[in-house]
Order: sequence, then C-alpha cells, then structure tokens
Amino acid sequence: MISVPAHLGAQITIGSGEAPQSFSVLELISNQSMGLRLPQMTRSERNIMMETDEFQAEKTGKAVGLTIFNTDIRCVETWNGDRWTRSRNCPCGAYVAPGDWRQFMCHNLGADTSLDPFTPHAGLHGAMFRWGTGIYVLTAAQSNTQSPELADGTNWAELGGNPPTGTADWDMTTANPCPPGFRVPTEYEWLGVVANNPVRRVGTWTANNNPSPQGNFSSGIHFGDALFLPAAGSRNNAYSPGFLSVGGQILRGSHGRYWSSTAVGTAASNLRFSNNSYGITIYARRLGFQVRCIAE
Repeated sequence: MISVPAHLGAQITIGSGEAPQSFSVLELISNQSMGLRLPQMTRSERNIMMETDEFQAEKTGKAVGLTIFNTDIRCVETWNGDRWTRSRNCPCGAYVAPGDWRQFMCHNLGADTSLDPFTPHAGLHGAMFRWGTGIYVLTAAQSNTQSPELADGTNWAELGGNPPTGTADWDMTTANPCPPGFRVPTEYEWLGVVANNPVRRVGTWTANNNPSPQGNFSSGIHFGDALFLPAAGSRNNAYSPGFLSVGGQILRGSHGRYWSSTAVGTAASNLRFSNNSYGITIYARRLGFQVRCIAE
C-alpha cells in the first residue's frame, strides 16, 4: 500500500507514513526495486513542447528547472532558461541525418578529458594531425608554440609522419588515430552535422597570428545540444614570407578546422567554421588540423 500523508499543506511523502522533512516538498521512499522515472521524450517531442504558448511564456520563469530524459541521447536534460543542459556523464553527439543521432567523442584527440567539454578552455584544443596519419603532430601541451622548433628539440617536419599519397580515403585499419570503437568522420557525416543541427557560437572569434603564442581559447561552435568544437585554428604547411614559418600556429580563436576521412584527389576535405560561416572545404594534407572521432 502507498501512504500519501499531507504535511504543512504542501508537502507530500509517497511510500511511507512518515512526514516529509521540512526542506522537502516531495519525498519518494521505496526499497522494492523501484525508482523515479522521468518523462521520456525524443528531441523532436521536447522541441514541440518548447513551441507551446505556455512554455514560451514561462521559459525564463517557471519553466527553469524543468527536467526530462532525452531518449535520443539517453540522458537527463534540464532547462536553464536559455537552453537544455545535460548531465556530465552523458554521451556527446549530433544528428548526421534526420532522425539519425550519432555519438562523437566529447573531446578533441589530445585534449584534457577531465575538462567540461562544453566550457571553452585552452585544454580542449588538443593535438593536431596531418591527414591520413595515426600519429599526432603536436601534443596539447605544445599547441601554444608558435615556432616550428619545439621545446624538446623536434621540428614540425619531423613530427606526425608523412601523409599518404594517392586518392584513397584515410585508412582506418592501419592509421586510425581514434581509440577502439571510434574513427575519423567522413565528409558526408560532417555535412550531415552541418545540415541537421542548430548552430550556436560562443566566444570572441578573434585571432592574432603574430606575435605568438595566440591566446584566444574562448571561441567555439555548438552543433545541437551535445557537440561542441573549439575554434582551435591550424598549423601552417608551408613557409609564408613575413608571416609564418613552416608549422606555425594560425587562426586560433577565429577558425576551426577538423579533418574528415575523405580524400579529394591528392588533398582532403575538412569541416571549417568561423564567426560567420561553416561548411566543407578542401586543404593540403600536410596542414595540422584537429580530429574529433565518431563512433563506428
């Protein structure tokens, strides 16, 4: 039997005859292998709820704190008055096609995985890779270095291996930089992320290419509720007189460049974004870009 005693008019205990604590509006008590089941909603169902007149009228008022279980990402979400926030242990990901939500790693390869993946920080920028190689070009700790000559004496040209020649896509069997169960996204998957998720930018979106090191770590782009990509810039692949030497850091804070696994002739495609654009572009394989892995 379920006991529902009222206490002080507005406080309730379910599952016990005891009165609730003075600080509790509702107490649920059970030792019968039962728990609290939150409202279960897909992202589309949640968004339909948000479009109602009642929600819009109270989205910064009584709706703040509203909590659901999102069945698309299998995670608890809470409305904070501006957007839905997620539990820290939720999977990261985005839609790559209508109704097709895919898991991504929450951090760039080489980033500090102890950091909140949705709060801009220098430690989220991670390593940079040449296309088609399974070895990082720079560690996260070295990513501030502007000079091609690094503190440990190694040089840009000596790091990361040479990109493969030919026109085949990135070989995920022999040179997969991602951990088991993950791989580099295809161009089609990045296109799907761009086309099927709402976009929200954060940060100042400025970069100072010279002098070094570039220190703007505030910028990045959200694709949907569960994928954040820092604007980490890239590493130069050639000498530019009066600008940057080979391997120099460029465009941190104003651009993001993330490799796809898709070859385009002897070059390769990547997801590129800035403060006013985003989409797929093609660049030389020797450039140093970020890698964000997608689940296989």
